Amino acid sequence: MELVGTTREQQAKNTAAFQAMIRMAHERGIEVTAGIWDHIYRGGVQGGGIPGASENAGKRVPGLVWGVTADNLAPYTKAALRRFIEVFPEIDAIQFRMHDESGLKAAEIQPFWHDVFASIRQTHPKLRLDLRAKGLPDAVIEDALDLGLPATVSTKYWMEQMGLPFHPTHINIENQRERRHSYADLLRYPQRYRVHWQLWSGGTARLLLWGDPDYVRRFAATARLYDGNSFEVNEMLATKMLGEPHDEKPLEILNPQYRYYDYEFERYWHFYRAWGRLTYNPEDGGGAWEHEFTQRFGPQAGIPVMNALRLASKVLPAIVAASYRYQNFPTTRGWAEMNRQGSLPEYAGEEGSDIQQFLNVREEAKSIVEGSDTACAGRKRPAAGSRRSRTPFWSKPARPRGPSGLGRTTSSGPPSPT
Repeated sequence: MELVGTTREQQAKNTAAFQAMIRMAHERGIEVTAGIWDHIYRGGVQGGGIPGASENAGKRVPGLVWGVTADNLAPYTKAALRRFIEVFPEIDAIQFRMHDESGLKAAEIQPFWHDVFASIRQTHPKLRLDLRAKGLPDAVIEDALDLGLPATVSTKYWMEQMGLPFHPTHINIENQRERRHSYADLLRYPQRYRVHWQLWSGGTARLLLWGDPDYVRRFAATARLYDGNSFEVNEMLATKMLGEPHDEKPLEILNPQYRYYDYEFERYWHFYRAWGRLTYNPEDGGGAWEHEFTQRFGPQAGIPVMNALRLASKVLPAIVAASYRYQNFPTTRGWAEMNRQGSLPEYAGEEGSDIQQFLNVREEAKSIVEGSDTACAGRKRPAAGSRRSRTPFWSKPARPRGPSGLGRTTSSGPPSPT
């Protein structure tokens, strides 16, 4: 097997860097989960939107593993996992992508995972596993649990976007019979596993500054559903350069004369502070970042800037929840900061992501023409949402009791939560 284009020297550097990251994380009380999403490269969605990437399946192309075939897939994966854990024994957990987007064919999924689970049970039975719910058959979940593995099932909270801080009450009809996002049919009793909630904020808050403590407090409380004790959120810039060739020069966010930082992630200090602090203790009154805003912007401007950012941060989640075209579900396609949502006829065909809470524009028009509120059934009208855009969708911060201890932030995109 070969990772094409990577030398032994570079492999050694990569290994040392990951070992150092794990060590530094543990020194700070942070656990590290490795995300393993691709098991064999067969193109399609695995290409990440990079032009021509799907045509490289089965070829010796730099950046891809060459030599894995349908015949040696399971033996190679088991041997590779054993070696991976030998080299990184301090790893706390592994997250797996389970379905066909990982390269597996439908007929391969159950036997492949049975082999992998049996191997893990034999060598590392206490290693925590995070099994992604999308396309995950019940039989695979039961297999992991019956083998006694400490497995959690993880699912997207609200599309691959940042909706409002509550679980969608009734998702779009397109995905009501599968586990693409939200809790679907996962809340089963008697309970045998926990659900890990993934807030794919990277499809919504990518570039603009974001920091709403009210949102974080409410979200943390909802992560307790089904005895939940964990969630993750994409860090800012997680989707930067998504769909670009891997050797492409990174784009700069700000022109040189406007840069006030050494590293781009420093722009988003309040995002990290809000998620880190308030998911640890939702009761925190905010004094720490009030002081930080004052230090950064001065005694006159600090608090007004903080409040302006808090209010501005409510806009995108409200748009995603109330009036976002459902076809913009993927983080690879939907970008609420930039998308114009198509032409007027295209936008008029939008269905929305929570069809229980929000009326779509066609239903609104029909209600107006017929002079009837029958279609509304208590749902929020688009016109009312537009008028309310000057008022927060939630005006008072939720105050869950006690520390939540839930937070987990993913870096470098959706995989590899740390």
